[in-house]
Amino acid sequence: MSASWEKRFSFRLTDGDEELGRMLDNVPKNKRSEMIRNMLKFAYRTMTEEQRTKKELAELKQEIQGLRESYTLRHEELLRELRKGIQTTSGSGSSHSKEVNQDSVSEDALRDSANAFLKMPS
Repeated sequence: MSASWEKRFSFRLTDGDEELGRMLDNVPKNKRSEMIRNMLKFAYRTMTEEQRTKKELAELKQEIQGLRESYTLRHEELLRELRKGIQTTSGSGSSHSKEVNQDSVSEDALRDSANAFLKMPS
């Protein structure tokens, strides 16, 4: 151990630390310091890993939300385009043809078409 940063720390166990006190009493005196140091290192690494995992999870949730919003916008845009195409197609026929075409194309059919289009590989 380097003398340039060698420091000593001491601490006291409190009323809630009975279990920790019993565990330390079962460790030989010449090994307690090393055991405490290893326990602190483990706790620090675990805490750091948990923080990193939480940060990555938050970033992932944000990315999923962005993808969901993008998908919704594309879906709405596609529905608008499909409606325009249907109106243009139905506008070129006779009035009887318009009624039949408008009745036959439901909102569900538009959604199904849009979903099928969005699921196609790019």
